[in-house]
Amino acid sequence: MGRGHATDNIVVWIPSEKVLYPGCMVKDLQATDLGNLSDADVEAWPGTIEKVIRKFPSAKWVIPGHGEAGGLELLYHTLDLLKY
Repeated sequence: MGRGHATDNIVVWIPSEKVLYPGCMVKDLQATDLGNLSDADVEAWPGTIEKVIRKFPSAKWVIPGHGEAGGLELLYHTLDLLKY
């Protein structure tokens, strides 16, 4: 989908279950920072998150690389973290 937490983010979509697995590109709601940024492209990351939101607006479950699963709010939370 694009650069973000890493230059080679992999996003898995299971349409029959409406499950989105964006891995470490998306932070759980408990996260207060972006974690390890050694391989990150922080400038491109927000645009990549926005692409994922547009492509998978019907996701019911979003499973981050670490922490609790949730819904699309995890993508918006990650965008908020990227603003700081």
